[in-house]
Amino acid sequence: MNTFSIHHQFKYYAIVRKVILIFLLLPIGLFAELCKTELQGNRANESDNSIITHYTSLLTKTVDTPSIFFMIDNSGSMKNSPIATDSSGNRFNVIRDFIDTLQQSFKKVEVGLSVFGTWLFFDPADSNYFVTCPTVEKGAYIPLLELDKVYPDYNNRTGQQILKGILDTALYTEPNGHRYVDLQYQPTDPTLAEVSTHINACFEAAKHAFNTSINTNKRERQFIIFISDGEATFPQGPTQNDYIQGIGAPTTYTVFFSRSGMVPNPIRTMTENIKMNGYSLTNPSSNFWGFNNTSPDSLMHMLIQNILSGFTPDRTPVLLSQPSPTFNRTPTLQWHVPKIPGSHYIIQIDTLKTFYRPFINENVSDTSFTPQVALPIDSIYWRVKSDISAWSKPNIFEILDNRTPTIIPYEDTTYERQPTLTWHKSSGIVSSYTIQIASVPTFNAVITEAPVADTFYSCQAPLPLGKIYWRVRGDDSEYSKVNTFYIKDKRIPTLIPYQPKITLDTLPQLRWHAVPSATSYTIAIFDTSNTPIVSVPVSDTTYKPTVPLPVGKIYWHVKSNLVETWSKIDRFTIQSTAVPFLIRYNGEKVMTFQPQFKWHPVDSATTYKILLAKNIGFIGATTVPLTDTTYTPVVNLADGTWYWKVSCSINLEAYSPLDSVIIDSNTISIQTTSIGNAQKINMTTMHNAVKITSPAKIIAMHIFDIQGRRIHSLEGKNKNSIVWNYTNRYGTRFSNGMYVFRVLTSNSIYSQRVVIYK
Repeated sequence: MNTFSIHHQFKYYAIVRKVILIFLLLPIGLFAELCKTELQGNRANESDNSIITHYTSLLTKTVDTPSIFFMIDNSGSMKNSPIATDSSGNRFNVIRDFIDTLQQSFKKVEVGLSVFGTWLFFDPADSNYFVTCPTVEKGAYIPLLELDKVYPDYNNRTGQQILKGILDTALYTEPNGHRYVDLQYQPTDPTLAEVSTHINACFEAAKHAFNTSINTNKRERQFIIFISDGEATFPQGPTQNDYIQGIGAPTTYTVFFSRSGMVPNPIRTMTENIKMNGYSLTNPSSNFWGFNNTSPDSLMHMLIQNILSGFTPDRTPVLLSQPSPTFNRTPTLQWHVPKIPGSHYIIQIDTLKTFYRPFINENVSDTSFTPQVALPIDSIYWRVKSDISAWSKPNIFEILDNRTPTIIPYEDTTYERQPTLTWHKSSGIVSSYTIQIASVPTFNAVITEAPVADTFYSCQAPLPLGKIYWRVRGDDSEYSKVNTFYIKDKRIPTLIPYQPKITLDTLPQLRWHAVPSATSYTIAIFDTSNTPIVSVPVSDTTYKPTVPLPVGKIYWHVKSNLVETWSKIDRFTIQSTAVPFLIRYNGEKVMTFQPQFKWHPVDSATTYKILLAKNIGFIGATTVPLTDTTYTPVVNLADGTWYWKVSCSINLEAYSPLDSVIIDSNTISIQTTSIGNAQKINMTTMHNAVKITSPAKIIAMHIFDIQGRRIHSLEGKNKNSIVWNYTNRYGTRFSNGMYVFRVLTSNSIYSQRVVIYK
């Protein structure tokens, strides 16, 4: 079978793919219009492509163009064998057709590509199509290319032609007779065709592609589509699983082939970390799908239904918050759609956030739903999708039994071994309560279980030292939430943590709180290898070493003469005077994009070098040589956590302990210009909000864009102040730009021109 025959077998589902696309992404009215177009096209003997062309001309008016990078595992599972998960290599062929769908769906969409095995698959020596990544030892990738654009340097081919040509497949036969589907392109370097799984390399290539793109798209429109069937196996040293941390990765959709349809834990953890990494506002929509059916129809349907719709967030329902906790077991759940509503919706309700087998899975024609049966007393997860969107972000609320009491939390730490525990009376009718006290959160080993007629319980016997868990129920209701507290042994000293945690002082003063009745203490100081440095008796509650402590991490603890149990361990770092001592931010949030980095001078040092990066490993860090002890970035730093460290000319490879600072772009500044009599109102900027005050009662405030269109209004409720958090009624933040505020008071109207910028 040749390459042509392989592609021929996929031709039959091209129309199916387009029909699926229309059904999934269009409201009924628009679909009806397309059906009409299709009939007219048939009469005019038009091809089926005219339907998609007409559809996409409507779609692209409302959807921002995405930047998409494909990461495809060049796996050994594409063999004709009983254990193969993709014996026909459908991942390559379907992605070729999915690229066609992207080209038809978005104007100026740009797509990049990396195929990976032991290294990045493509060979930079073979073609000028390929770009190397400086943080990957071997191989190359295809940068982000506009699908419609003609590239003179690439033989006047469009980006679409280049990518599809590279993804062309070929069929090989191994010595054992097994068929093997692979890319027709084979690199000159044979090590690039090996099939160990180097996931790190591919993520590095993707991030490099986004960071170096000529048409850098905003982060919310950057997406990775990751298709794989294996976990990292390449011997990459201590950083082989860095990809799991998800540092610096944009929104990522993972399709994982496995015979069971299950996704391994490293991929799950990676996805959760990417959701939380703060790279963009769309990162929380990152997701993964286990896939055990690689037929062309199924794979294309999955890509369109679960991923393509994810590129169009304005279609996704936004859930309205549900009061929590609640006793109502048939609450009305509501949602809205920011821009393009669907013709119907699907709501899923479950007690598991995976929605593996939701106990409610119903079609709804309205934007609200009231269950006809009582929901369980539990944490309830729910989500909604329309016929043209992806799933909304799940919402959660808790349903309580009105017989379940609410605990009054006990103090966090205590010396009391027989505490009195209290709770609020149940709102429902109960005859008695049951309290459980345990030393483990599962309550497998209960210390106390007793019936109680009142709303308090005094422990009849001393509780053990350590962490204590307790809960209460009314009659046979569900147990309350668990409360915890910690019982300390008053004979064990409590340390006063040494500050600062990084110091130049080799003779630090260490202190702890006095223990009643104790006449002496023992302090032990040791290093990272647990080697004792100091172990001496002390009569006071303070100790200062008599000889300098070594440079490095220092650990210490104390015990009293009343008991052999040591206190908790405290630690700090003594820094060498041969490296710069930073004036640290210690993870502080700052309200500037160009924070100043400072450090103390080092004797005999003539120059310094600062490293600045968005990851703790300083991969791709900015390196700046300096002669001063201060540095201010010349360009704005991006939102998120930045790590920095400094070395000096005494040893440019010996760096200070790192520090971090957080750029907080959620703090918006406002510049104002008065219009007319606006000086009679006062405008104060706060964190994430602006406050307008007036001597007269405020009736309302209207916000206009620079074209004079009213785009938002707030009620003043006849108060002297009003606060606006820069969002519209759907909770969507206003973009940067110039606006006009018009404030209506009880005796006048005031206008103020403002410029909002992050």
